[in-house]
Amino acid sequence: MSSPYFYLLLISCFFMLTQAMQRNKETKHFLFAIFCASMAMMSLQNISASVIGPYQYLIGLGACATCNMVWLISRALFRGKNAIKAEHIVLAASIGVLVMLNKTNALLNGLSMDTFILGRMQGAVGEILNLLSSSVLVLSIWEAFRGFSEKNKSEQLQRIIFASAFLSGLFANMVLPSMLNSTSLLSELTAYLVCISATGIIVAIQVVLMLQKNASKIEVKEAINDSADNKQSVVLQTSTKLANSDSELKNTDPELAKSIRILMQKEKIYLRADIKLIDIAQSLKVPEYKVSRTIRYCFKATNFNSFINQYRIEHAITLMQDASSQNWSLLVISLESGFSSLATFNRVFKATVGEQPSEYKRRLLEADRTLLVSL
Repeated sequence: MSSPYFYLLLISCFFMLTQAMQRNKETKHFLFAIFCASMAMMSLQNISASVIGPYQYLIGLGACATCNMVWLISRALFRGKNAIKAEHIVLAASIGVLVMLNKTNALLNGLSMDTFILGRMQGAVGEILNLLSSSVLVLSIWEAFRGFSEKNKSEQLQRIIFASAFLSGLFANMVLPSMLNSTSLLSELTAYLVCISATGIIVAIQVVLMLQKNASKIEVKEAINDSADNKQSVVLQTSTKLANSDSELKNTDPELAKSIRILMQKEKIYLRADIKLIDIAQSLKVPEYKVSRTIRYCFKATNFNSFINQYRIEHAITLMQDASSQNWSLLVISLESGFSSLATFNRVFKATVGEQPSEYKRRLLEADRTLLVSL
């Protein structure tokens, strides 16, 4: 029971059960559970090897979803919805079948049995398996770094955690063994290196899942707040119309509207990510309700957030069109425009302009290239 595989077995089972108890399961949770189950079977195979001999490979048949499953997990984690298509499943399943063929051949060899087909295929299966396994390992790392500069800080942290665990595991199991001159020392350390690396990857994936869950909660909260602001604005507008909208218009202060416009256009206070209604009221030394009323009736904005975001989107579009900032990433543009995150920027831009900022920016670049060609 002192084998490191015993502890990996416990860890794998624990996180597999954690995914089973997860509410509102997504594809990434199911894939992670399968990966943990496969790691548990690998651990059980190594633990039972000295007891059941070649029959260990029967257990090892279940360890067919390791590197191939990590690749699918990386796509599900970092590409969002519809990240896994039929061709990805086919490739991952093909690797799993090759692993099972390898284990079956090892079982037959251990039992001094041989079949014409498996015996002749052994070398080819091993070569193809090594090639495909290496390929999906590279693809898994690439998923973590793909579009890194355009992600917000939370998303970048998730990718760093995943890639760090993955690269550390590759170093421990591929690079470090080649640096050890002692065969006996390498034999003793191999099990520990494998288990520590596997544990690191499992924990890293779980941490990324937790960070994504928290980020999702924040986005939902922001959406709820925006919805609440919109509903409150509708109620206020309706009650105002019933009371007498003309009276409200008479009570608005043109000078206050002019002062607000100066704050927006000259001082550009909308570039502050934490700007609030009270900040404008305190800056102009007027009550908040007057600022709110002026924004609604003089600027025709449904609420304070939509008012600020109009200026932010206009500023972002200006940055995209400006040659000096045209090559900036969307993350930089969103932050420079006053948004607190790229996710919020994408959502507000789509709602305001009607298309994603990435699509808008791509059209601008294509238009510039077309103009250059025509010249």
